[in-house]
Amino acid sequence: MSKIKMIAFAAFAGLFAGGCGIAGTVSSAEESLSVRLDETYIVSAVVSDLPVELSAKVLNGDGNYVYGKELVWSVTAEEGIAEIREGNLLYVTGEGSFTVRAALADDESVYDDCECVSNQLTFSNVRILSKIENVTVYTQPVFLTGSVEVEGIDFPEDVHYELCYEVTEGPGYVSVGNYLYFTGEGTVKLLAYSRYDKSASVLLEIPVTDPDKGLDADSSEEFFQGDLETSGGCSAALSGGAAVSAFALGIAFLLGRKKR
Repeated sequence: MSKIKMIAFAAFAGLFAGGCGIAGTVSSAEESLSVRLDETYIVSAVVSDLPVELSAKVLNGDGNYVYGKELVWSVTAEEGIAEIREGNLLYVTGEGSFTVRAALADDESVYDDCECVSNQLTFSNVRILSKIENVTVYTQPVFLTGSVEVEGIDFPEDVHYELCYEVTEGPGYVSVGNYLYFTGEGTVKLLAYSRYDKSASVLLEIPVTDPDKGLDADSSEEFFQGDLETSGGCSAALSGGAAVSAFALGIAFLLGRKKR
């Protein structure tokens, strides 16, 4: 084999080997998957009729998210404390300790566990703290905040104070992030309740008005024409007042001349 052919063959072999090396790295990263369970609402769990939707992330060896991996959920607990229904919904039905596990469906040796403790808490005196008044169809979205009293545990966690918000009736809705939007005229009924006990709640009725309603075509046209003819309401008022004052001064001057 000539020297040139040997160099070309070596280069091709090196390129092929490099390609295999890259594929091997990807394969290796896939083989070193790990599961990271979201413990936010289950480490200090609450006995409740409302379920906790379990979630977890699958990571590769580089710490990047891997999508499309199915998880299998299980719980280890004494009877009557906790159970999983409908795939990933955790129902905490009694006080005690339990363990939640999230495992890869295609390899259950890859998993993450969370040691949990459940408490029977009492929630009361729910209040909406956001300032919501003089609402019109033009009012900007309102960020909702509230408070609730928690009893039954010496040191409640932040998650125990969480409220859920829901528009049960009227022209409005609550978006992700707890922003209340108004979409028309009417009465919005806003329900705020503990995320663990829907009976611990408060219902707020918010009247939403339309400031443009009731203006007939002639009056609204005259109003907008006036606005277009001036640089601002204040300036227009001052200009009108100045004209009246000048007229009054002119009359007074003429009367003064007649007396002389």
